[in-house]
Amino acid sequence: MSKSDEPIGLIGDALNQSSQTSGSQVAIAAAAFVGLAIFTLGAFSLLRPNNKIVYQPKLKYAAGEKKPPPISDGVFGWIPPILKLGEADLLPLIGLDAVTYLRFCKMIVYITAILAIIMCGTLIPVDLTFHLKNGNDASTKQYNINALTMNSVSGNYIWAHVAMSYIGTIVALFFIWLNYRQMVRLRWKWFRSDDYQTSFNARTLMITHVDKRMRSDEALAGALSSIGMPYPTTDVHISRVVGQLPYLIEEHDETVRKLERVLAKWLKDPNHVPSKRPTMKIGAKMGFGGKQVDAVDYLTNRINNLEATIENWKERISERKPESYGFASMATVPFAHAAARSLRGKKPRGLEVTLAPPPRDIIWKNLNLSKSQRFRSSVWGFVILSILLFINAVPLVAVALISQMERFKGVLPFLATWQNSSSWSFSAVSGLAPPAISGVFGYFLPPLMRRIGKYRGVTTRNRLDRVITNQYFGFLIISQFIVFTLVGVTLTTIAAAIKNSKDARNVDHILATVKNQYLNMGNYWLTWIPLRLFVAAFDISQAIKLLYTWVLSAFLGRTPRDIREFTKPPSFDYAIYYANMLFLFAVGMLYATLAPLVLAFVAVCAFVSFYLYKYMHIYVVVTKNESGGRLWRVVINRLLVCIVFMQVILALAVALDQHWPAFACLPPILFVLAFKIYCRIAFDRQFDWYIPDASEIASLKTHTGDASHHRLARRFGHPSLHQKLFTPLVHAKVKHLLPQVYSGRLDEHDSYGDPSKTSVMAGPGGLEIKAVEEEECAYDPKLDNDAASIFSTSTAAPFRGAPSRQGTADFQTQYAGYMAGGPRNPGNAFEMNNLAAGSQENLLEKAAMYDDTGRQQHFRKGSAGTMLSFNSRPSPGNEIPPPQPAGAMYRPNTAGSQGSGNGNGSFFPPGAGGPIRPGQPVRQDSYGNVGRGTPPPPRGAGGYLDSGRSSPGPGQFYASPQRGPSPAGAQTPGSRGMYGAPSGYASPSNMSSASLVEVHPQHSMAVSAASMYAEAPQLPPSQFGGPPQPTSAARFYNSSPQQQHPQQAPYYPAGQQQPPRGGPPYYR
Repeated sequence: MSKSDEPIGLIGDALNQSSQTSGSQVAIAAAAFVGLAIFTLGAFSLLRPNNKIVYQPKLKYAAGEKKPPPISDGVFGWIPPILKLGEADLLPLIGLDAVTYLRFCKMIVYITAILAIIMCGTLIPVDLTFHLKNGNDASTKQYNINALTMNSVSGNYIWAHVAMSYIGTIVALFFIWLNYRQMVRLRWKWFRSDDYQTSFNARTLMITHVDKRMRSDEALAGALSSIGMPYPTTDVHISRVVGQLPYLIEEHDETVRKLERVLAKWLKDPNHVPSKRPTMKIGAKMGFGGKQVDAVDYLTNRINNLEATIENWKERISERKPESYGFASMATVPFAHAAARSLRGKKPRGLEVTLAPPPRDIIWKNLNLSKSQRFRSSVWGFVILSILLFINAVPLVAVALISQMERFKGVLPFLATWQNSSSWSFSAVSGLAPPAISGVFGYFLPPLMRRIGKYRGVTTRNRLDRVITNQYFGFLIISQFIVFTLVGVTLTTIAAAIKNSKDARNVDHILATVKNQYLNMGNYWLTWIPLRLFVAAFDISQAIKLLYTWVLSAFLGRTPRDIREFTKPPSFDYAIYYANMLFLFAVGMLYATLAPLVLAFVAVCAFVSFYLYKYMHIYVVVTKNESGGRLWRVVINRLLVCIVFMQVILALAVALDQHWPAFACLPPILFVLAFKIYCRIAFDRQFDWYIPDASEIASLKTHTGDASHHRLARRFGHPSLHQKLFTPLVHAKVKHLLPQVYSGRLDEHDSYGDPSKTSVMAGPGGLEIKAVEEEECAYDPKLDNDAASIFSTSTAAPFRGAPSRQGTADFQTQYAGYMAGGPRNPGNAFEMNNLAAGSQENLLEKAAMYDDTGRQQHFRKGSAGTMLSFNSRPSPGNEIPPPQPAGAMYRPNTAGSQGSGNGNGSFFPPGAGGPIRPGQPVRQDSYGNVGRGTPPPPRGAGGYLDSGRSSPGPGQFYASPQRGPSPAGAQTPGSRGMYGAPSGYASPSNMSSASLVEVHPQHSMAVSAASMYAEAPQLPPSQFGGPPQPTSAARFYNSSPQQQHPQQAPYYPAGQQQPPRGGPPYYR
């Protein structure tokens, strides 16, 4: 038996020949996948007019400038908009992340199309001429499509390929430079957009790895002041441990889903309730054991118990320990960028300071990981990824063997019978199965990699996208180009070594085998690229979504929540689509000089995919977390790697034929490295940071009310603290059956003043069940009645508290309806009998318990029976104590600046800083801590101040946000707090003199803002990130602490006996 007849040798030869796909297999695969793509697009064109909620949901739900242009109902009415709309039109519609992806796809189209024309027009005639003159190679006769490639080309013909590699590199780098420059302009435009300038996270810093000694608002503020922050903060907040609260909320919402599905399946017939109640098994282990219980009663009781547990957790949040991370807000966006850039990579005092991502972009459970935990998770995650890479090699081997079934006819007789009886089906399976199997396994890989990325401790979803893009692209390159190629070569070499063949010890022979593998694999990619074209068409067809909806309707029953999630515009997974487009480009560039026909296929696929994804971004998908195109630099770096790989493989192919001329392929690699250095110097700084010019600095809008309005604690508190719980939803047509389900334990009522037709059924234990009309089941971003607040769902009585802002009705309308209808349950008029004597709670100000987006916030009992809430703006209804003498309420602090109330001082303290008298109302902080001492000055510098330091930092006088009646900027002479401006700093000129006051620590006197600030300084971009330097065009205020000012007493407007809540007294 020859070595090729043994199993190892036979498999090795088959794997080596797996890439030599015949012309008939390429034709069958291309025709099949292209035909499927055309059929899918045709079905999409026919179904689109009657399924607009699936194929153009953004046309219904987007509003204002984000509403896309309408489409005609014609079969091809979707084509004109995607041809007419340009980038300038798309930017306000779809956001910068989507525009960046489309620009990236368009750049690939330009590069591959131009290179395909050049390469095919030059190299195919050269290769074809060589093979016609030297056409004695048997493999060339068998696989005639190889005549169009570099396979077996030698001599002077090879220099044409080397020359084309230079042209390909220059063309690719030119288009990358052109688009990189435009992306920097788009980023600058995005930095200056209203959406970014008004976003709170744009001027917020995230601080991680906080030491235990600094885990309080005051200590963290003092630490920031002592590390050389170039600008002061307006608020500092340290997070607290939430423990099991997120998991309890997740379990609650999942239990609500189960109850909804049970009711939907049981109450399919609106005219009849089946006599047999649904049951479920609980307590089972691995499908064994457990007991059967009534599903409706069990899930209802479970929801009530979870709500009570969640309420208890939230009530005790003030007792929890602080976390190892916090946040600090700045007065303006440039201040935040300057601070983050100046502290980047330095980690002063162990603190890592970065720009804060949007709150919903944060993976909160990974923020509190220690360095050792993160390292351990990262190592184990890498091990799991490596195992996954090894497992994925198994289907790749199967793919290679299936493509070469013909070589196993002697071992497996049924293959010979099959080929003799139906040669076309034999070729079809050999050509279609390999790319199909590869695509199926590739579909399940990205979700696993995303889970592994979260396990490794990635802190934000945008950063996770960057990690997934890198890993998935690298995974495809390693598995498809390295493993797929080398497995066959390795097995053949092992089989030869067993037979003591000289070829097993011949390095040149092994390298030549590797070269032939890469060259012959070009035919396999000609079958894979049409599959990618079909996948793009399959994405736009939304076939999986339609199939899932049909299964729910036919077998499980569609709940109102299922309908809402079905009609909600899906989010676009940028990481996976970027990686797939990068891999498509890699295939084209790696074979640009070896098999130009592959590049032509790539150009066609990229061209069609660009327009299909353009339609999806305009009418179908949304960006879940806008990052402003942060993935651009990641994908550009991978494009440069692809260009380098093209040169390396070409150099290998040339070296096996002519050794020294292979060095001619190396200069383009140096071009790529030099281009990368140029981009880093010329573009990266402007791409990452917001660098305003002098005119922008003069017109900056400053924010000084963060501390008094609790913006930071509210926006960057853990989501579970204010996350709304799901309310069970049922269809309105089965509402009348609910009394039979719950044996009459229901109390029906409507939301007063709410124009919605939704009715509320108060079930056993105070559980709300909402009956939703059929026309209201569709997703509506303006309505948020999928969830209710923790307070409203955990009240035992049918009454649900104050009028909410759920729905589209404003508060005034709801309140008017409430006043007209009265309490829902007069016997339990909670809003009236729960007000303590002496409290100034005002029902007209109940709107303060709701934030700007209409989410009802969690609030808890405060002093004197009043309620303390996390609200979006100050309100007289939130714990205003009885009037006190001005001297007792307003006293300068000579012990140094303190932070926000966290157990160190009350906001409305008694006189002389003595003990709190019984019965006196005392303001609690955001966590329920009662102050016990002198009133704290504004949130800012604390116990880590160093008056003798010379590092750039805040100066003495900077208008600070007010919190209660605390004096603004009061601090010990000679000290430098967080609210002092750096030396030479001038506030923006548009700040009015009436909006800012400053109090000297020794005299308790007011200083007009006009006397403190001059016109704005000019901050050259070259000095951005360090202490701002004055120019001749700017005048600066001398912030000497020795200045004397006449003392003035506070006064209040006529009829007002106390300061407005959240602000200081007025001054004459």
